[in-house]
Amino acid sequence: MPQYSSLLQAATSRAEAADALTAWLAASNIITGPISRRIRGAATVAEPLSAEAVALIVKRRAQLAGLEGDFGAHSLRSGFVTEAGQQNVPLGDTMAMTGHRSIQTVMRYFQTGAIGQTRAARLLGDDPSSGGGTTDSVEL
Repeated sequence: MPQYSSLLQAATSRAEAADALTAWLAASNIITGPISRRIRGAATVAEPLSAEAVALIVKRRAQLAGLEGDFGAHSLRSGFVTEAGQQNVPLGDTMAMTGHRSIQTVMRYFQTGAIGQTRAARLLGDDPSSGGGTTDSVEL
């Protein structure tokens, strides 16, 4: 099980999400294991939510936000892996957080549409301030 203190220390550019996660972990006293838990009564944090419960929550929240697409529990994992890649988090650190053992498997979660926002893509970009590449467009 991952230790969440390292995740919180690494959270820098996503302050609101990091603040919300910090508040939840402090209030729930979760140290390891699943973050999504059932709440019983006024404030009793109980067992982890089932995968089906998480999927239903994600689908409903995406719908309420007006997002189109097929969202589910794995959307959270995919979003985390994609954001970690965009934030240049080492792949090994990302895999430690997601529990993946295979690079091939974790890369399935990376949204290829986000590849244009990575440091590697900026090396090929049209933006001369990107720190690399040329001002000519490059097609691959």
